[in-house]
Amino acid sequence: MRPYSPLSSPRRLSPRATDLEPPAGFDEAAWQAEWDAADTDGDGRISREEAMANPNMTDAAFDEIDLDGDGYISPEEDKAALFSDMRARENAAADD
Repeated sequence: MRPYSPLSSPRRLSPRATDLEPPAGFDEAAWQAEWDAADTDGDGRISREEAMANPNMTDAAFDEIDLDGDGYISPEEDKAALFSDMRARENAAADD
């Protein structure tokens, strides 16, 4: 999984549909490969323990990505966080 900066949006129960629209440059196959590697038990979600295997993951970042607070990151939550981060980087680059 990629490292995430904390999301600035308020906690929501689920990602908005617009959060799940991939930004330019998103590589679905690369994301899927990273997801599959992180989901070591193959249950389709990332537990805190699985996420902490990534040295860039913190408890705070996990809690921000886990939008519904169930203790797991779903594919939708992961993509929403990733897409938000990608868009923030695009906007910052455009501002330079």
